[in-house]
Amino acid sequence: MCQKSKQPAVRLVVADSVRDMGGGERFVLDLARHLPARGYEVTVFGYSGAPLHQRCIREGLPVRTARTRAYGAPWTVLPLIHWLRNLRPHLILTEYDKDLRTLALAAKLARIPVSVIHSRECDGSIKDRPWIRWFHTKVADRILVASEATKRSSLEGSDWLEPGRISVIGKGIDLAPFDDCPPIGDGPLRLGYLGQLV
Repeated sequence: MCQKSKQPAVRLVVADSVRDMGGGERFVLDLARHLPARGYEVTVFGYSGAPLHQRCIREGLPVRTARTRAYGAPWTVLPLIHWLRNLRPHLILTEYDKDLRTLALAAKLARIPVSVIHSRECDGSIKDRPWIRWFHTKVADRILVASEATKRSSLEGSDWLEPGRISVIGKGIDLAPFDDCPPIGDGPLRLGYLGQLV
């Protein structure tokens, strides 16, 4: 009887070097927790000692850290080139511009076959600077946004950015924790907001 061969895992590095814990970092944790069941090997790249780094360690999730204070600093990028050549990821997802200018840059300099997806978390236009254009067109293979509104604002004043390179994928929420909430009843409708106001 012939057994079906198992597909090799897709190696994904998710980069988030922010030193706070917000929605983006919770999204990274969700990817690291749940994508292995779908055939991915996920490694989180974060800032050493940050809450995201500590949570990954507590949960036993693969994590690599670096101190990425300066964009594209050689002392940050060069060790990452060696690490990426050994890991040989298929995909890199960068959450912030700092990650695009360090880890994604290292991936391109490592000359390994990898796709770089850059996630834009902010709703606003991209600054029109030569180096910013270069990172968004030569280092990032695709741009990921969570809404059509963010896609529109990303393209405003960025005639150098092709709309076809931007993909819209909404970020879902696990509603299970709210299953036990009591019904509202006949009283006034109450609206709540949970999030980071920045």
